[in-house]
Parts: sequence; structure tokens; C-alpha cells
Amino acid sequence: KGCVLRGSFNPTASLDAAMTLVPEGYGWRLWMPSGRQVRDGDKPRITLWGDARSYAPNDTEAATPALALTAAALRARAQGGAK
Repeated sequence: KGCVLRGSFNPTASLDAAMTLVPEGYGWRLWMPSGRQVRDGDKPRITLWGDARSYAPNDTEAATPALALTAAALRARAQGGAK
């Protein structure tokens, strides 16, 4: 049995919204722990980087890619990354 989605469902909407929080000029990448197969319970990671004078790169882990990106972006803004 399957599931049919109807209406205006947008599977990337939460990630799109999280991207609006990333400070201008910052880069990011989504990744999973490497060197082994992905296992149940593994969480996606976001690496966010920007101007080295205002924010050092870091990895943020969360339950979903959108939550990881939101947390990393808010941390960058709190450290002066938003212009």
C-alpha cells in the first residue's frame, strides 16, 4: 500500500525557510556521518561558514536538515554574522 499526497504539499518548504536565515555571503553544506553506512538514529549535519573574522565554521547536528540549518544560522547571527 502507498500514500498519495494531494494539495500543495512542498517537501522542501522547511529547508527553504531555514535557508532564509543564513546570513548573506555564508556557505553551507549538508552531510551525514561518513566512513560507515547510515544507521537508524544518525542525524544530518550542517556545516556553515562565513567571514572568518566574524564566525568560525562549525558543524551542527539535528533531527532534520532544516533544524540543523536553522540552528547553525541562528548561531552565526548571534555571533555577529548577520549584516
